[in-house]
Amino acid sequence: MAVDDVTRLLELPPVSQIGMVVEDAQRTIDFFQTMGIGPFRVVDVEPRNIWDRGEEKPLKFRLAFAQSGQVQIELIQVVEGDSFHLESLRERGDNVHHLGFRVKDYDAKLAQARAMGFEVLQTGPGGRLYAYLDTQRFCGTIIELIEERN
Repeated sequence: MAVDDVTRLLELPPVSQIGMVVEDAQRTIDFFQTMGIGPFRVVDVEPRNIWDRGEEKPLKFRLAFAQSGQVQIELIQVVEGDSFHLESLRERGDNVHHLGFRVKDYDAKLAQARAMGFEVLQTGPGGRLYAYLDTQRFCGTIIELIEERN
């Protein structure tokens, strides 16, 4: 199964986000700004109810967001805790971590992904639901389902 098959079977819209795991968000921001990417909005978050591979974990992140055309660039720096993001960072250094898709039917898409056999690496609740799906064997990266609920 290729990434085209995955996005077709899940009926995903166009990519809306490219997420990168980085060791130092500010260093990456500084570099990206030399290429005209930015400005970045930086937030430190300590989300509640994060489930990382089926285990609830306390985590702290520094997140940075910028728009590049229609695509949002997200930088993820793990400040505290042991998230699956760190596995990617340890294995590959700073890297493209995921492709994010903004969906309107999060629950149905997540159920479909599970029915297709995808491991759910992490989920988070709140005004913004998200789920990281382990699609690496198909496309070399993770797919994130995102739904804004305000």
